[in-house]
Amino acid sequence: MGLENCPKNYIKYLGVWMDKNMTFNEHITRMANRAGETVAALGRLMPNVGGPKASKRRTMSSVAHSIMLFAAPVWEGALKIVKIREKFARVQRQMALRISSAYRTASREAVLVIAEIPPTELLARERVEVYEEIPKGEARNRLMQDWQRQWTHNVEPSGQSVRSQT
Repeated sequence: MGLENCPKNYIKYLGVWMDKNMTFNEHITRMANRAGETVAALGRLMPNVGGPKASKRRTMSSVAHSIMLFAAPVWEGALKIVKIREKFARVQRQMALRISSAYRTASREAVLVIAEIPPTELLARERVEVYEEIPKGEARNRLMQDWQRQWTHNVEPSGQSVRSQT
């Protein structure tokens, strides 16, 4: 008599937030926010000028990437949507700015290359390949080839030319 069963838009199951349409938008939003908070906290510990070397700053990116890429084989397909991909891209840019001690006016792509951080969608795809039992070295080689292809052909991860978007 006093209990109501209200449907929810999303649930958490084994650490993955799933919505009713299985877009994983809620999961990606929450993980991007958590990783962003981690990057901000670690960034406060390390001044942008001076402080630890880039190799030690890279540790920060591994912590944030672990948060962002949790259960990547489950939700990797959601990164095909630009709006969802951008949530992780913002956090990655902040990480790369800290690692490379760059100014915030530097482009995301340039800062990621300088900081030696592949884009999240490529890292997620690498995790999927490792999950599918492709050797880690081979998966890493594919990631690096795909990243290089994006740079040499000036192509977005979706396969669309950057020049055609202007």
